[in-house]
Amino acid sequence: MAVSIGIHLVYFSAMSIAYRGGQLAPLYALMRGTPPLLVALVSAPFVAESLSPQGWVGIVLLCMGLLSLVQGRAARGRTLAFALLSATCTATYTVLDGLGSRKAGFAPSYVVWHGALQSVIFATGVWWLRRGDVIAHVRSNAAQTWIGGTASIGAYALALWAMGRAPVAMVAALRETSVMFAALLGVVWLREPLGWRRGLAALLVATGAAVMHL
Repeated sequence: MAVSIGIHLVYFSAMSIAYRGGQLAPLYALMRGTPPLLVALVSAPFVAESLSPQGWVGIVLLCMGLLSLVQGRAARGRTLAFALLSATCTATYTVLDGLGSRKAGFAPSYVVWHGALQSVIFATGVWWLRRGDVIAHVRSNAAQTWIGGTASIGAYALALWAMGRAPVAMVAALRETSVMFAALLGVVWLREPLGWRRGLAALLVATGAAVMHL
């Protein structure tokens, strides 16, 4: 848990820096599409879980769908470096937390302790560095802060619960389908055009998820 919390702090910082230098949608796809493949690669030696050929096909298709949302030069240089660092951190803490929740025997307990300690450390650091900005942000975005925070903790708790009952690599891959939900919300809610790229990505993600569980 201690190592995972440290990696999470690096992840938060790298993700924030990456978002400053590029567009949200392609960077999010890059940072969420890469980790499932990395988790699958380390699952055998570190988690003693080996995927079947069918599982590998499903994960590769799913990752291809997510990464297809990254357009051309959407991320490069310093922005690309921090995006890849964020993706590496995501893969690392996913494996650590999957093992940690299993060791704990009760995933919600692990999530509560992890979230509490991580939040205190990160909030203290941000408060010390940019106290005025924190106060202004909370005042103007109180509802979004509570809704986003609750959704984040709840989603991760469900993922760790699933990791206690299914291979970590498969849960990690399915978790990153959030990229497609974000793209679909953009079409329905923000009236963004679907385009062939998003349509192909949706097809690959759906096919990959189906192949993994047939």
